[in-house]
Parts: sequence; structure tokens; C-alpha cells
Amino acid sequence: MPKNSLALKPPSTSRSRSTPSISVASVGQQGLSTPSPVPQPKSPRTLRLSLIPTSVDNNQLRKFLGGLEYESQPPKENILALSLAPFVDWLVATVSFSQEPLIFLRCTTGRSLSLPLPPELGGSTINVDCDFYGITPLYHPPSKPTYDVIAVSGLSSHAFGSWKSPQNSHVMWLRDILQLDFPDFRVLTWGYESDLRDGTNDSTIADFSRQLLTAVHTARDDDSEGKTRPVVFVGHDLGGLIIKHALVEAAQGSSEDDQAIMRCCVGIFLFGVPNRGLNNGYLLSLVKGRKNEALVQNLMESSALLNNLHIAFQRSYKSSLKYCFVASFFETRDTNTVELPDGSWSRSGEPIRVVTRESATGFAPEEEAHNQIAIVADHSKLVQFKGRDDANYLHVRAKLKEMVRRTPKILQMRTGDGI
Repeated sequence: MPKNSLALKPPSTSRSRSTPSISVASVGQQGLSTPSPVPQPKSPRTLRLSLIPTSVDNNQLRKFLGGLEYESQPPKENILALSLAPFVDWLVATVSFSQEPLIFLRCTTGRSLSLPLPPELGGSTINVDCDFYGITPLYHPPSKPTYDVIAVSGLSSHAFGSWKSPQNSHVMWLRDILQLDFPDFRVLTWGYESDLRDGTNDSTIADFSRQLLTAVHTARDDDSEGKTRPVVFVGHDLGGLIIKHALVEAAQGSSEDDQAIMRCCVGIFLFGVPNRGLNNGYLLSLVKGRKNEALVQNLMESSALLNNLHIAFQRSYKSSLKYCFVASFFETRDTNTVELPDGSWSRSGEPIRVVTRESATGFAPEEEAHNQIAIVADHSKLVQFKGRDDANYLHVRAKLKEMVRRTPKILQMRTGDGI
């Protein structure tokens, strides 16, 4: 089975919390037809297909997608990337096309698509979306996974798009590259609604962290070994703070699921996480008077909430996460700020250092200096790697390998004899 955090996605229609769904009831001889033409995206995008029957394999899905109706004859290698991984009681696919099927063009931000499968693939209805909220499994090893890697993107980000290559929009290192170096890792992303243009959303860091914990419990309840499998969290920007809050909450929780997370967490990889706040004055002016203003205020460099969270995490680490491997990556380039030159959100403002080295490090007590790594990139591109030979990816790869080497000892020292 094998967009950027604080780099806001291109302007799109605002979305509500409920996601409208387009239902397509019939399949013609040439596939699903669409009543009106919709322009192809300027660059390949990735869509998520959920509720696929477990009997469907990669080749069958590829054939089905190739048989849908297209605007014109698609290229021979039209499917640029396709993953298929189990989740709960079904399969989830991610797919990128050179030329999208006509019906998929109707799937937009905030609007999903219900797509019937033919009888030979089970005849059920799958869901297609491009928002990627909740858990998305990106890769599952052919045999039993030995680690769960769960990635959380940043403020006003996209759970898939934030991690894509800056050169090839269909290449995403968590899905396509990590498996080459760590074939026994199960890799998942978790997405949440934090688009700053949606001024009706008053969700807090605590709200997001509870959603994340629930999603992680669901994802790890998939088999008898799920709750004892070592887990690694990867966080960018606000995503790291959500992970931090979730671990504090789990440490204070009494449920076996929460305690299992604390016992099994062997690694935390952080990219530009504003432990002591971020330089967000420009964002405050954009959300002033809106429901999400409080969220942005709590990310300021003088934030009492972040200071209290940091103190609580230090305490939780010492009591429940001792010996966990922590690597903190920080930006060395400034990032263009967001402004409204013509009424639309545009990253064309004055460049600033969004998260300083001092704020992005010191996540855990006694954090080792050699695990505080500079990435030659701005805040958005911290987690965007061009390929397997990308120098920045190789830094991450080296730290993951170090974590793997340390894992047996981490578990042994934490529990006395391992999990």
C-alpha cells in the first residue's frame, strides 16, 4: 500500500462546520457524468476517498478511477499518486491526478462527494473530500506496523497540503518518502478546522486537543496490538501545541486509553512550534472582532495560556513521559506576512521571523542541544521536503533513526521491562 501552517491556502469560499455532500446516484457506461463543466485545478491536488470496502485492492481502485468520465483523453499515467490503507472497518485512499475525472471537480473545500462503486467492487457508496479533517491513514505496512506516526499540521493549515513538496504538489514526504526509510511505520495525519478566514469558529487549543486524543484512541483501537504500539507525534506550529496539550490531558486522565498513550509515546518531533508564542501581530489585525480572535491572542509571545501549558507539560513529562525522544526543528528564514491588498488573503506582506529559535526549542525538560536542529527554510516550508535526498529531510531521517535505536531502552527505563 503501498498548506502550509500560517501560509494560508489560496482564497476559497468559506466553509461551515457541517460539510455538504453531493450525491451521485448512477454510473453511465463512460463513468459518472457531471452536468456542468468545472475548470481543472491549476496544479494537481490530492483527494481523500473513504469508506472503501476492505475487499478492494489498489489495482481495482486504480482501474475504477481510470474508467470515470474525463474532459478529454487523459494521459496514460494520469494517476500521479495513489495510496490505500485500512482504517477502522474500511479503507481510505489518497489520490492525485494529472487530469481529474469530471465528477471529482465538483468536490471543493467544504463540499464532499458521495460516489457509488460498481457491483464488482461491492456496490457501496464511498465518500470523496479534499478537506482531510480527522484521521487520514497515509501508509500501512504490508505486515504488522511497529510504530504509529501521527502528524498534526499548524494554524490555518491543511492536513495533507502542509507537508507536500514545494516542487511536486503530488509528492508528500509523510506518505511517499518516509515508508522508503521506515517501512514498518504506520503513518497518519490528523486534520482540524482552524482556517482563520472562518471568523465563526471559536475553537480553542483545548478543544482541538480533546478531538485529537479521541481520534488517536480510535486509530489505535484497530487491533489487539494497537494500544501497545509505540507512537510518535509530529507537530508543526499550532499542531505541536495541540499535541502538547493532548499529552498533558492524557497524563491527567484516568482512562486506560489515555495512560496507554503516555506509556507508548516514544518520540515527539516538533517543527516551528511556538512554545513561548509567535510573532503574530499581523494576524491579530486580520481577525479582530471575530470569533477566532481569542485563539490568535493565545498564541502571542506574551501568552499566559502558553506559559501555563509549558509548565504543565514539564510536569507531565517528568511524571509520565520520562525518556521520550524529543527533536525540535526551527526556521532560519523569515516568512512573508499575510495581508489584504485587495480584500483577499495574500502572503505578500513584510517578511518576519514567525517563531524564534528560543520559542521553538526547550519543549521538554533537559532537552538535548544536539536535538535542536536548524532548518534552512521559512516557517511554512519547515515541513515541505522536495524528495528523499532533501538535506532538510535527511536531518529528520537521522533523528528518527536515532529514536528507533533508543526506543527499546526508553520503554525499558519507563516501565521497568518494556511494554
